[in-house]
Amino acid sequence: ALAATLRELVTGELLQNEARGIVEVSADHLGRISDLKTGSLFRWCCGVAPLLANADENSIRLSRDFATRVGTAFQLIDDTLDY
Repeated sequence: ALAATLRELVTGELLQNEARGIVEVSADHLGRISDLKTGSLFRWCCGVAPLLANADENSIRLSRDFATRVGTAFQLIDDTLDY
């Protein structure tokens, strides 16, 4: 799972680098970058603890969904500050 997360994170970085300097980038593309970069990392971090604690699938899913949203918000703030 960690290797898959790292692959997603790197893919997001590559997509972001490809879009550098392009003025007309779609919201969907930016959302995908955000999900792959920070969303994937937060998803793994918040999903591994309930998994190791033998939590039920619903708790794991809720943790991962929450983390995805927090990761996306974090990335949007970070990108705004960079701008």
